[in-house]
Amino acid sequence: MRKLIILFFIATLLTKCSNDSKNLENSNQCKYPECFTPSINVILKRPVENPRASIKKYLYNGQNVYIVDDQFASMGNDIPLGLVRNENCETVCDFGGGIAGTKSTCLNWDKAVFIETVWTDPR
Repeated sequence: MRKLIILFFIATLLTKCSNDSKNLENSNQCKYPECFTPSINVILKRPVENPRASIKKYLYNGQNVYIVDDQFASMGNDIPLGLVRNENCETVCDFGGGIAGTKSTCLNWDKAVFIETVWTDPR
């Protein structure tokens, strides 16, 4: 019985998303790939930004992609500046590098379609 309880507890911890739609924090966690969790943790350790940091979702070259919108991302390099990732956490392109982003690999980003903001600093 004790092993069953421990197994249930571990399975509960490993559950990625909550089915309880009333729990906004857990339901928002399901809206962005897991690889953004470290960036969110860094943001939450810093003073609140104005405008607040967020994660935005776009349709780019036929796939859903995500990018951290964080005004302090370039300071200290603790969050990858301008890194665009897909739903599988694979890097699709990068806005960073060079003066004024001259080494961007995000070709035709102007054709990307904003879908929604999937996370905003709740503080």
